[in-house]
Amino acid sequence: MRPIAFFRVALAAPLVAPLLALLIGGKTVSAILLLSLGFGGIQYVLFAGALFYVLGRLKTLAQMEVLAYFAPVIFVPVVAAGWLIQGHIARIQNPDLVGIWEALLPLTAYSLLVGYVYVGIVMLVFKAFSSLGWVRHQPAP
Repeated sequence: MRPIAFFRVALAAPLVAPLLALLIGGKTVSAILLLSLGFGGIQYVLFAGALFYVLGRLKTLAQMEVLAYFAPVIFVPVVAAGWLIQGHIARIQNPDLVGIWEALLPLTAYSLLVGYVYVGIVMLVFKAFSSLGWVRHQPAP
């Protein structure tokens, strides 16, 4: 497997991991991961699609690793925009609704925390697969 294929498959981790945790039975872990899908699932699907495309444009493994390490930070504006859009739609239906902006800081912290946990796990698996020879580093043509 080439690194690009590994990282593209790894983009599915935030969508698959909550469902696996739910099936395995880790209630706390599955609750935390399902909460992340509830707050940013739609935004993540769009973000992952964009990253899938960008990964195809990168030439070196170093570029792919840098993208992986910065992905949670890049995702913050995406999830914030989705939160604000959902908040404004809810406010149209209920004009008395307040607290849309106040939730952005905790949402950002939560998004970064969960995002970097995923990145850490993905990079550990990548290093393990590389050392086992399951991921072959070939220079781009």
